[in-house]
Amino acid sequence: MKTNILTLLSLFFILFGCKSQSKEFTLIGKWQLKETISGNGGGKKYHSNITNGRTFEFKSNGEVINELGKKGKYQLEDENSEGTFLKLIFPNSEVEYFNLHSEENDTEKITLNPINSERQLICDCGCSEIYEKE
Repeated sequence: MKTNILTLLSLFFILFGCKSQSKEFTLIGKWQLKETISGNGGGKKYHSNITNGRTFEFKSNGEVINELGKKGKYQLEDENSEGTFLKLIFPNSEVEYFNLHSEENDTEKITLNPINSERQLICDCGCSEIYEKE
């Protein structure tokens, strides 16, 4: 009898306790800046935690809204080994370009590396912005 109960409990945990927790990544949603990483040219990286960082809310129709409520457009292009090219266009503002990276095992976090329109890194020593989904 004990063996049957243990077998049933084991089967229950295998079927219901081991479901994959991985979710497919989507940019759609609201993201807030939580951390910045910068370099000094000597290989040392500096991490800074951010409270009340800037936000971007990405809509499925290509619209993006920042923390000030300003509406703009975004474009995603060319997913490759360097990331995905993200272009943010807000009216009466400079266009912002980023390499966007997301981790397979953490779909609630993205890294944005600022680049120029030719897709070259702006920071020689490295700089990254880490955003988390709200």
